[in-house]
Amino acid sequence: MNGKTLRERLEEKEVLLGSFLVLPSPQLVEMLAGAGFDTVLLDVEHGGFERRDLEECLRAADYSGISSIIRTPKITLGDFQQYLDMGAGGIQAAMVHDAESARQAASYAHYPPVGSRGMSCNTRASGYSFMNIDQVKKRAEANTFLSLQIESAKGLDEADSILETEGVDMIFVGAADLSVSLGISIGSDELLRIIEKLAEKIRNAHKAAGIYAWDLSKVKQLTDMGYNFLTVTAMDGIREGIIQQRRNLQIKQ
Repeated sequence: MNGKTLRERLEEKEVLLGSFLVLPSPQLVEMLAGAGFDTVLLDVEHGGFERRDLEECLRAADYSGISSIIRTPKITLGDFQQYLDMGAGGIQAAMVHDAESARQAASYAHYPPVGSRGMSCNTRASGYSFMNIDQVKKRAEANTFLSLQIESAKGLDEADSILETEGVDMIFVGAADLSVSLGISIGSDELLRIIEKLAEKIRNAHKAAGIYAWDLSKVKQLTDMGYNFLTVTAMDGIREGIIQQRRNLQIKQ
């Protein structure tokens, strides 16, 4: 387990690898950790997670030494508070279209005076009352990670104002949704030019730059642009593994 926080590692310009997980499986979380992934992103936006599923996956992440982020489709105080109280290492807010949404997310992710997150010492994140308020707050300030996704034409237009938001650690570019929103191919040179310019803006704003690596042949190009948090999906890995095993066994349809 790396002793540094996710924020510290990204600030030091490490290139980290994360995997989105849509299946509510603690076992898969442990397998991702064993395979050397740095972060698991539990995908509430597209996955089938209940509260108990999330908590078990977060527990598996903690015990296996992989950092955890919950991706949420909604920016609400209730959702952010619930996920962070469960012990999530961070929140990734999907579909952030403007500065107001960015400010709300930052507020909900942090305790006062920076934000408006509510305090409880009876949660998993606070050790079920084995930590006092000062300890809970200090731990949250050191570890809670906030990422905002720019993945729409509107979000792209509002990128400069979104990037001004305090309390945000990373801007994550949702390349697939962004290409659909712009009406261009995800493999086009036009998209590559757009995300390269966006990476420059993100780095100039002193935030980490994340992106979905839709094509593994583009990884070096993406890191050269300045992206240092790259994600794939666990399902892609499972699919490719199954296909390769099937080829190795020479099983024909």
